Amino acid sequence: MAELMRVAPAKDALESLRAVEASGRSDDHGEVYAAMIVFAAACLERDMQQTAADTLAFLVQDAGISAAQREEAAEIFDELESRICPRVILDARALADGMDLLTMLEYLLDLIELETT
Repeated sequence: MAELMRVAPAKDALESLRAVEASGRSDDHGEVYAAMIVFAAACLERDMQQTAADTLAFLVQDAGISAAQREEAAEIFDELESRICPRVILDARALADGMDLLTMLEYLLDLIELETT
């Protein structure tokens, strides 16, 4: 959990997600997952709990994520789950169910665009 204290601001994390999406690289998703973990933690810092929950719920269920990254995401998700409304967690899990990486990334970028306009 100590690593989370060094999280980049949400703006930096969002820019990382945009850069990863723009690169179009399909061969190395580790970078995408890493940016999503940082993004979720940054969302928590900004009290964007639903967005963080959506992101983390996706990360803990996605088959393509590495075991280490899944463990990191699960640790943050478990902590979040212990302090927010169970309905938020249920909604996040329902959203993540069956979603693929590209769709989730597009969802997050669209959501943040709505929030910043």
